[in-house]
Amino acid sequence: MALWDYFQEYSSEHKEGLSKFSFSIVTHLSEFLNFTVTSFQAGKWEVGDKIGPIVRALNDSVADLSGTPMTMNLARTYLVKFVHQDWPFRTCFIFRNPQPKNIKVQELLRPLSEEVWYLMILLLSLSMLVLLAMVRHDWDAQEIMNITHTFLLIIGALCQQGTDMKMKSMSTRIAYLSILIFGLLIYNYYSAGVVSARLSEPIVKINDSLSELANLPLKVSSEFMVYFDFFIKRPDWETTTFYTKRWEFLPESDRFMLPEKAMQLVQTGQYAYHAHPEVAYPYVDRFYDHREICELTEVHLVRPTWSTFALTFNSTIVEIVRIG
Repeated sequence: MALWDYFQEYSSEHKEGLSKFSFSIVTHLSEFLNFTVTSFQAGKWEVGDKIGPIVRALNDSVADLSGTPMTMNLARTYLVKFVHQDWPFRTCFIFRNPQPKNIKVQELLRPLSEEVWYLMILLLSLSMLVLLAMVRHDWDAQEIMNITHTFLLIIGALCQQGTDMKMKSMSTRIAYLSILIFGLLIYNYYSAGVVSARLSEPIVKINDSLSELANLPLKVSSEFMVYFDFFIKRPDWETTTFYTKRWEFLPESDRFMLPEKAMQLVQTGQYAYHAHPEVAYPYVDRFYDHREICELTEVHLVRPTWSTFALTFNSTIVEIVRIG
């Protein structure tokens, strides 16, 4: 596909969003200021190149205006004239951080304090003694049977179960009914408390740190980017730690993956994918549920910054393009 046709092909607009956004801006600018645009590819970003092919094309006067916004830095300031900040640029590793699904003992005990648990046991013991004293008058059975039936009545009432045991006296029925109501109140409060404790369990997040990401047992890959090697081989400690611990040991065939496949792996968990947010998040919006979205975590390779259109250093149209 010709470069010009590719820029105007919007069925995959979330791919190469930066370049297609830039093309729309420059095309509109050319119509507004009445000049003709001739576009060309600046070439591959070679390893060790600190300024990049677009800046080199501007510096060599091969191009007049960058077709893509670029990151400002000290070295480029003396080679090109920056015009206007247009694109919020960042890249990050995106991965799910699923919460553990095992039930913790603390979550089962947390809804009620220790004092309440002890008081419940004491109250139920007293209720059992009172009910046992009343049952002796209602049932003509051995003592061990009376104790067994009373214990079953207490357990059944707490579990909101009925009984076919006959209760002749009103006092026995009142005692049983009070235990039933007590169990109903405790059951409703306690079950709501357990659900609340489970839902309020904090989602464990890691810091926005490449060194911490390097220690997680996650598979990693990246979207295809012309400047990826430049960013992953930066000499700062965080990036170097991640590169030496994880990226350097990846087979070449596993390092890069298309977003439509990689974001499916991120959804299943245990996978971190490096991409532009404008490329990755359309897949999140379409295919992830609310819980999966809440569990997403970002670790930046390139921190948020504004990328900027640039002209040749001695250009005579700096102010005209800036205003346009």
